[in-house]
Amino acid sequence: MYTVEYSILQYSPDFFVDESINVGIAFYIIEKDERYFELMQRKSRLFAFDDELDKDFTTATLNGIKEDWTNKDSVFDSHK
Repeated sequence: MYTVEYSILQYSPDFFVDESINVGIAFYIIEKDERYFELMQRKSRLFAFDDELDKDFTTATLNGIKEDWTNKDSVFDSHK
């Protein structure tokens, strides 16, 4: 059995309105020092949720977050 920590990445288009959508989840398996990041499967739901989002920028940002989280040499490396 492993100990897993996780965090959910949510997007909220307005701070004052209590609406958000989950766009990803980050997992960290402590004993194995492994990190995984799963993005939402259908990004069309995100762009329908807020039709003012720049699709290219948002996709690049989410992919960058995933890459940084899963990269062993990233700022998230627990051994630095």
